Amino acid sequence: MATSALNQARDATVRSPNYPDYITPCLATDIGRPPTGEKWVHEIKLDGFRSQLHLRNGEVTIYSRGGHDWTERYRSVAHQATRLSAKHLVIDGEMVVLREDGTCDFWALQKGARASISDRVTYFAFDLLYQDCEDQRRLPFLERKELLRKALAASFDRIRYVEHFEADGPTVWAHAHKINVEGIVSKRIDSPYRSTRGGNWIKTPCQYREMLLVAGIAFDGENFSGLYLARRKNGALLYAGKVEDGITDETIARLRVRLDPLVTRRPSVSTAPKPNAKWIEPVVKVRILHRGGLTAERVRRPVFKGLVE
Repeated sequence: MATSALNQARDATVRSPNYPDYITPCLATDIGRPPTGEKWVHEIKLDGFRSQLHLRNGEVTIYSRGGHDWTERYRSVAHQATRLSAKHLVIDGEMVVLREDGTCDFWALQKGARASISDRVTYFAFDLLYQDCEDQRRLPFLERKELLRKALAASFDRIRYVEHFEADGPTVWAHAHKINVEGIVSKRIDSPYRSTRGGNWIKTPCQYREMLLVAGIAFDGENFSGLYLARRKNGALLYAGKVEDGITDETIARLRVRLDPLVTRRPSVSTAPKPNAKWIEPVVKVRILHRGGLTAERVRRPVFKGLVE
């Protein structure tokens, strides 16, 4: 009798699954170094937009990290997701634009954020939160990954499974630097999925040192607000972003002594922004520590590390 009642209850759940609308994502903590030991696996950190893919009775919704419906922007991914074999799914992943060398082009993704960039995006799936009538968040991470791998068993060019590595964390991190990516994310193999920032997921960004040319001085009203940077590529001088962090009042005084005599009327870089700025003849180099790889169009989270004398 009890067994019959249990089966009836399960059948009712199958007919009317308690399907979530949007799940607050699990976030990784940056402790400055990758963890070690057999309780951890490691994934390449993708440089894109965190996205949550929902499949419900053949209909797909793709949410941004903040819970906004961005399905229309990612139509090509949504279209392929309708071909997944499961009836109901919630997948956690990252939406990226890939370069020809396989690295992520964050700036191309960001430039297209206000319009549909459907034909250029790829969805990299790294966790499965819900499948058919089962909330899978309570399962250990590696069990969820195996369910995800099976759910994505068919071949898709717009939806890809994120592989993980069982090597030691520092070894994977060193490899990440060599292949010019943003970093790694380390995850405890036995951890459930929790919608918070905690110690079960650890992110360790890669940091890259580069010498870049100063193309301009940025101002906020009358106040100094950073340096505009440039790099040479294929004979052209390309805008490479702006740096503010690491520049003290003493540094500003030293910079102005070097840069003020080099002021020009027109920007020397292509795709230059149009802020309140003084443009500089690009002959002075500075040392920059940044994230995102050496092939990125613009530096990510740059920190000023000094003038090149």
